[in-house]
Amino acid sequence: ACLFVDLVFRHHGMPLDIVSDRDPRFTARFWQEVFTLLGTQLSMSTADHPQTDGQTERVNRVL
Repeated sequence: ACLFVDLVFRHHGMPLDIVSDRDPRFTARFWQEVFTLLGTQLSMSTADHPQTDGQTERVNRVL
C-alpha cells in the first residue's frame, strides 16, 4: 500500500473522499490500508440515496 501511495498519488494528488457503490474492490484490506495512509475517508453509497449514486457514477467516469 505504501508503494502504491508513493507512486500513484505523487502524480495524481490525494482525494479527500472516495465514494464507492460497495464494490468489493474498495472494501479489500489493501484499500483500507491505502485510505488509512492517506487519511482519506471511504463513503459507501446505497440504493436509498440516489444523490450519492450519481456522485459515484461521475467519479467512476473520471477514473
